[in-house]
Amino acid sequence: MIEELVWELVKKHLVTAFKTATVKSVDEEKETCEVELNDNKMMLIARLTATIANKNTKSLFVPKLESVVLLGFINDLKDQCFIASVSEVAKVVVKAQGDVLVNGSLIKLNGDGFGGLVKVPELTNQLNLIEEKLRDLVQFYNLHTHSETGTQTSPPSFVVGAFGANTARAQIENTSVKHGNS
Repeated sequence: MIEELVWELVKKHLVTAFKTATVKSVDEEKETCEVELNDNKMMLIARLTATIANKNTKSLFVPKLESVVLLGFINDLKDQCFIASVSEVAKVVVKAQGDVLVNGSLIKLNGDGFGGLVKVPELTNQLNLIEEKLRDLVQFYNLHTHSETGTQTSPPSFVVGAFGANTARAQIENTSVKHGNS
């Protein structure tokens, strides 16, 4: 009961510190975006996060151009505004003990130096073909006999079929998910 009475007294003095705006441009390097307030068309530069903290760790939602965002204002100052919420996300960046980047259908884990993730069914099929050929080769070798010493014989014909083309990276790589050591 007392808590409710105190709240009634306090809330009259609170200033709304949030406004809606439309994203006009994004500067990912500076982690800011230019927005237009929906109520009065004023242009502001807003930070993509509320805090300017350690650059080694962050969580960043980059809004799509022309999407609606909710702006928060630190101490009710227009030059201290930040994106509190986004209606549409162009990209998500998470950095903590390694980078995770989600951009549409592309995902990068610790960069892209190791290329795409392996597509297991395709790799398995390729390996099975190689294993079958290797078994054929071992069987042929084990069944092979030589003529007696002293007589010349021509080499036996090779009955193991020729290997197909080398496995191509595109056959085993999922390019939608990248990973590496930055």
